[in-house]
Amino acid sequence: FKLPAHEVIPEHSHEWDHLMYTISGDGYVEVEGERYDMKTGYWTRIPGGMKHVYHNDADIPLEFFCIVPTHGDPHAKKTSMRAERAARKSTG
Repeated sequence: FKLPAHEVIPEHSHEWDHLMYTISGDGYVEVEGERYDMKTGYWTRIPGGMKHVYHNDADIPLEFFCIVPTHGDPHAKKTSMRAERAARKSTG
């Protein structure tokens, strides 16, 4: 994800846990009212079902990626299905 300077990702939640790694920038995530810094090189864990908001108060973008279980990410399921189909085509 790339959160532009001085932007917010509004409050939301997911059923699944996820880990985030901050690639660059300086922001924070507010989880159920508690603030957790997101600085370059920091890891953050958000338990499933917890409401959270991403904040970037800096003058540069906040870049981070999320790691989620495949059962929690609909895009991972699609990618996995495509890979399985491609493997079947190449062997059969």
